[in-house]
Order: sequence, then C-alpha cells, then structure tokens
Amino acid sequence: MHPAHSNMNWQKALDSANKVKRCGAKTRSSHPCKSPAMPNGRCRMHGGKSPGAPCGSAHGRYKHGEYTKKAMRQKKETLELCRLLNSYFLK
Repeated sequence: MHPAHSNMNWQKALDSANKVKRCGAKTRSSHPCKSPAMPNGRCRMHGGKSPGAPCGSAHGRYKHGEYTKKAMRQKKETLELCRLLNSYFLK
C-alpha cells in the first residue's frame, strides 16, 4: 500500500471521529465529558443502556422467591382480605 494513500485514510478517519457528537455530561471536575455520545445522547459512562440485574432464578443471589414482587403483592392482598373478614365478623 502506498504510504501517502494510507495517510489519507487515517486523516479521513480522524476527521470523522472528531465530528461525532460528544456526551457533554458534567464530570467530577465540572467540565463537559468529551467521550463520543451514543444514540441516547450520553456516553457509555454517563447513561448508557443498562438492563440491570436479571429477575428471578436467573439472578445469582436468588434463593426462594419469598420476597419477590409477586409474593409481596399476594401477601398484601391476603392481609387486606383477612382484615375485611375480621371487620365483617366482629361487628
């Protein structure tokens, strides 16, 4: 490959990299972040897509499911029903 030709490709790549939209989030030093932004407008360090931990048995610390959202909702409904029945029969 000709040295001048490879230099042109490098310069084009650098120009296109410099034209990309920047994150702009405020860093700890109160300066704007200069990392390239993703489609959501922030860089991977300041708000990239993160689905979070997996739910249920796929999570590494899952033990029995007694405190899952579903179980807690069922416990709450049962408690409300018991209170309603107690108030009905204790009148």
